[in-house]
Amino acid sequence: MKQLKNNLKMRSFMQVALMIVLSGLAQVVSLAKSSVMATRFGTTVGIDAYNVIFNITLFLFSFAANGITTVLIPAFTRKTNKVVINTFLMTVYTGTIIISLLFIGLRYPVLRYFSNGNLTFISIANDIFLILLISQFFNTYVGVTTAYFQCIDRFNIPKVSTLITSLTLVLLLFINKHATVQYLAIITGLTTIANAAIQRGISFKYGMDITFKVDFSNSEYRHMLQIYAPTIFSAGLYQVNLLMDSLLSSKTGAGNVTILTYANSIIGMINSLIITNLLIYLYPKISVAVNESLNKAKQKLFTSTMLLSFFVCIMIVGFFSLGKVFLQILMLHGKFDNQSLILLYMCSCLYVIGLPFNVIRDIIYRFFYAIGDTQSTFINSVIASIINLVTSIILASFLGIYGVILGTLISSVVSMLMIIRKYYIKIGFSNSKKRYMQEFTWLFIPMLICSILSFCINSYISLGILSTIVLTVFTLSIYISVVLFSKGEIFKYVKSLVSRR
Repeated sequence: MKQLKNNLKMRSFMQVALMIVLSGLAQVVSLAKSSVMATRFGTTVGIDAYNVIFNITLFLFSFAANGITTVLIPAFTRKTNKVVINTFLMTVYTGTIIISLLFIGLRYPVLRYFSNGNLTFISIANDIFLILLISQFFNTYVGVTTAYFQCIDRFNIPKVSTLITSLTLVLLLFINKHATVQYLAIITGLTTIANAAIQRGISFKYGMDITFKVDFSNSEYRHMLQIYAPTIFSAGLYQVNLLMDSLLSSKTGAGNVTILTYANSIIGMINSLIITNLLIYLYPKISVAVNESLNKAKQKLFTSTMLLSFFVCIMIVGFFSLGKVFLQILMLHGKFDNQSLILLYMCSCLYVIGLPFNVIRDIIYRFFYAIGDTQSTFINSVIASIINLVTSIILASFLGIYGVILGTLISSVVSMLMIIRKYYIKIGFSNSKKRYMQEFTWLFIPMLICSILSFCINSYISLGILSTIVLTVFTLSIYISVVLFSKGEIFKYVKSLVSRR
């Protein structure tokens, strides 16, 4: 029995390790895409139009995509009847198609509002709107298959498929030295459809059947809709904020939408490499633990939060040390100039500070999802979104693009604090509040000190690649040593890993 448990643990470790490797490769491809796009298009009005339309279509389908995954994972783990799942999916997609058709008819006033009267922006945006809309539709189906693969412990299949199609997109963009924004939109649509088709074919082999039967009277179907409804608004509010960020940044100057998009992509790389992978792995486990024992699930949540926060802090320290030179190598060529590079580095630093708050909030969200409570997360998202919107508008008026990001950062902090308070009231902590404060203090204070030190050095001293690597190793060594010296939860976890060997 002990040997079987050890084998299962080793298999889980290998799955997570492979997941991280694949995500690392995916992020390399994503960075290559950003680099090629920066070379081909710089920070022009045309690429601003592409990014705005991409965010609009993402906004339209995010209502379906995020909520579908949240509801389907518990449904798949409970082995809910396929007819019920099909009825749920048909309802969601029907509503999404109707909303999309309405938006197509209203696109011209929306484009004029975002364009600031720029006719080139309107023309390009109109050309690519339908293409990116269709692309996002197929992307939501990728969310369905991904949820299924997660529940059968095949986490890496969708990652391989996405990696292949993303690499294809980058190669098609790279070989076309005279690529237009319209060409970029077309290959984006084609590779997204290809990804959905590949995952559909593989999921069918693993038993994910599609039935055309529906049962709208089924009680399970109604229960799924009750859980799903709040997630629509939660996801929608988040996307409203992203859309408002695009709108506000478009008002602060040409090219700022693209800078904001690149900064989001850089932070997305950091987020996807560690955080998203671990959350993908942990959510089904938390769902199972909740069904077995609430106390066990609470302790698992605490340990997982500490572990995720530790990884995030390491990546923040590393980014502040290495980020400027990294962005210089990645972006500073072609039509992307040094002024844009400095702006991108500053924006990325502001975004990366918000990662610890987001990861704590997101993992607590998943705990609420696992116990079937989406109302609490919805209320939390509403309040945070309002704060984000108001603070971003106010700060952007005199801080420009930095104000947009600061508004997001402030709302992330408030959102995390509110959901922790809700968790404490409804569920209760598995340990004392004093212990939580001690653990997070030893994680975050050294991280802030090391990050500020690195930022000051990068701001006042022009470092080469070798000097930057030395700085990065130095700051990371200090941070990790201080955290382990504290002999807190992370120290115990590392010690247990060493003792197992």
